[in-house]
Amino acid sequence: MTRLLRSAAAGLAATGADAACFAAMAGAGVALTASAVAGAALGGLVGFVAQRRWVFASRGPVTSEAPRYVAVSGASALAHGLLVTVLAEIVRDPLAAWALSRTAVFAGVTFPLFRGFVFRGHGSRVGRR
Repeated sequence: MTRLLRSAAAGLAATGADAACFAAMAGAGVALTASAVAGAALGGLVGFVAQRRWVFASRGPVTSEAPRYVAVSGASALAHGLLVTVLAEIVRDPLAAWALSRTAVFAGVTFPLFRGFVFRGHGSRVGRR
């Protein structure tokens, strides 16, 4: 459970970095598209480093883990986008649909794939706690 909570906290830190970067750049007059891309890139970097070092204490090769992280994050974003659309039709509250979807996708897809696929070995301490 501790690793799950750490992973959630790392995700919040990544989201915060994304939002702060976007707000700073957009506030400085940088185009919104460029601001969003830069924010997402920074958030992705913060998320990868936090998950790799703090959550999973992985010692695996970055050249293997980074592409897997990108793939899992992309698949999770797609799953979230699809699920939130379906849930919004059911619960009729977009924010509630977002929260339900985010939680379900993180707990059911993202975290298990981070644990078992992205940061799976090569000296990692996953499963030792």
